[in-house]
Amino acid sequence: MRNKLLSVSLPAVFLLSSCGTKLPADAPPVTGSESRILVDAWEKQANAGLTAVQSPARIPIPIVIFKNPGAGFSEPEWEVSPAGAYSMYQAQNRGTSRTALSILASPGNGPALKEAPSVFSMPSPGTSGEEPREWKTVYVPALKKNIRYYLINLAAGDTHDQWATEIFTVGSASYRASVELTDSSQVSTLFARLAVKK
Repeated sequence: MRNKLLSVSLPAVFLLSSCGTKLPADAPPVTGSESRILVDAWEKQANAGLTAVQSPARIPIPIVIFKNPGAGFSEPEWEVSPAGAYSMYQAQNRGTSRTALSILASPGNGPALKEAPSVFSMPSPGTSGEEPREWKTVYVPALKKNIRYYLINLAAGDTHDQWATEIFTVGSASYRASVELTDSSQVSTLFARLAVKK
C-alpha cells in the first residue's frame, strides 16, 4: 500500500545530483530548513512498520479524523504499526476535481516548529531549489486549538495543490494532517473539521 501522507518533499541530495547544481559554500540556510529536518525525522519514525488493517480498532492513541468532510469521500483506509502509530487516507473524485485527506499519527510528542518547514522545488542555476514557506492558521473547534498549516506543493502534472499542518498534539500523541485538492479556498475549511473519532 502506498504511503498515505501527501507530503512529497524531495531530498536535496537528489535534486542537486540530478540537476548538477552547485551552491556557494557560504550559502546561508533557507528559513524553515531546521523545521523540515525535524518533520522528516518525525515522519520517518511514525511511518516505520505501518501495515494495512480493516479498521482502527487496534490503535491505542486518540484517533483524529476529518469529521464530516463532505459527500462522495471514500471510506478511510487505515494502517497501523506495532509502536502504536497510524495513518488514515480517504479521497473524493469528481471528474477532474480531486480532494484527498491524510493523517499520520504517533505516540508521544512531536517536535515544536518555529518556522514553517521549507520545501524543495526544481532548482534554478546556483540554488538548491529549497524554498521557505509561511504559516497560515485555522481554529479547530473540536480540538479547541489553533493549528498552523502551510503549502507543500503547487499543482503539477496529475497532482493538485498540497497542504499540511504542523505536528500538533492531542493527549499524549502527535499528529500531522495533509490535504490535496483542486480548490485551495477549501483548505482551512477541511482542517477546521479535524476531530477525535468517538
